[in-house]
Amino acid sequence: MKKMGKIVALLLAMVMVFGMSVSVLAAGTKTADGKVTVSGLEDGDTVNLYQVIKWVTNDGWTFAAPYDTGLTNEQKTAVLAGNITSQLAETIAELHASATVVGPDTAVSGKVEMTVDPGLYLVLVTPADSGFIYNPAFVASDYDENETNAIDLSAVGYSDTTYVKKTTITVEKTVDSAKETDAYSLGDDLSFTIATTIPNYPANSSNATLKITDAPTGLTIDPDTVVVKVGDDVVYDKDTPMAAATGTANATAATITVDFAKAYILANGGKAVTVTYTAELTSVNAVNGTAENNAKVEYNPNPFVNTTREVGDKDLIKTYGFVFEKVDDSDEALADAVFDLYDAEGNKLTTEDGYFRTVTTTIADGHAYVYWAGLKAGTYTVKETTAPAGYIKAADFTVTVGPETATADNPATADVTETNYKADLVGENAIVNVAGVALPSTGGIGTTIFYIVGAILVIGAGVLLVTRRRMNLKQQ
Repeated sequence: MKKMGKIVALLLAMVMVFGMSVSVLAAGTKTADGKVTVSGLEDGDTVNLYQVIKWVTNDGWTFAAPYDTGLTNEQKTAVLAGNITSQLAETIAELHASATVVGPDTAVSGKVEMTVDPGLYLVLVTPADSGFIYNPAFVASDYDENETNAIDLSAVGYSDTTYVKKTTITVEKTVDSAKETDAYSLGDDLSFTIATTIPNYPANSSNATLKITDAPTGLTIDPDTVVVKVGDDVVYDKDTPMAAATGTANATAATITVDFAKAYILANGGKAVTVTYTAELTSVNAVNGTAENNAKVEYNPNPFVNTTREVGDKDLIKTYGFVFEKVDDSDEALADAVFDLYDAEGNKLTTEDGYFRTVTTTIADGHAYVYWAGLKAGTYTVKETTAPAGYIKAADFTVTVGPETATADNPATADVTETNYKADLVGENAIVNVAGVALPSTGGIGTTIFYIVGAILVIGAGVLLVTRRRMNLKQQ
């Protein structure tokens, strides 16, 4: 029994020495090839290794600064036993700034291979341009397998290779729940949604950022329609300013910015975030008739390093146009013809000062072109409301525009080569005015005039006949 007690006492003493001094004395010289590999990366990612445990000749494994003083004895014991929990990993990562660093090294073919001194290393990865947050990991360069020592890093689960886990940061911007649309013309209001997720940062992250920015091109935002939700909870709208504990939000006609507070991010990791709003389509690209808009999310790719990255997503609004040429019956350009445009429902789109102007033809470089741009896909009716003096108005005609017709350039704009125009109503297919005066339509006022004039002539002839007869009778 006494013998057993001595053994137990000896074991307890060993544990105390292990826990308090956190080093194990050993004789001999440390040797290793020093090769470690970190995989699971995206090409261009950078890797830094921070030494947690180092080999000291004649002292064996000991903790490197700042971990020698920054970790408790209990935490050190867990590290040496290979029992690093996620919480302990976060604590180690938080202390990394003053540790001995190896790197940075850049990932090629999804990995890095680095040569290090014997020891245990914290792996921190900073993404290049990709939308990821990498979890802390550990890799070890052990001693030669023939070396005798009280602590074998590989025996407690550490390895000279590690695969780092990562969380993907996503953002999606849609218009009417789609990535692109051609169902809107200039002046129309569109509905937009930005969707992302609050990252799951470690609870003790020194840096935790989530900032959403949208500065659309060709659109005028209605600030009163902006709504920000986290899950099902509205955290901002025109009647609900964002609480300081949640963050800040600002909406103008040009920009939407939502910047969440660090404490709120850490307390709400994994929750969905949506930003919705409406905006008026006010302009499109002159070359392809589009308005392409990119919403961005700023985040910390490494929660323990003060660096930020952005990921973004685009939506695409497509519009179309068409052009026709106005000529007389001798194929000469014709000025002073006035045209208006109507949609498929018969609504007049053109005004004197709106997005689609009433067009009065003028002659430039020997041509009189009429064109409209910024139209949604569909069929339109063109009406000549006023013909040039001495000419008969052309009949109404329809034009259909869409992706199938958007194949030609607008010849009226020689300095811009558009790719969204239907331009087949030019040259031989130009819209022609015929010289002359339009005859009144059958049954119109013109016919009535002929009847009246005829009746007057008949009555006049009758009166004249009666008068002559009376005169003849008197003479007899």
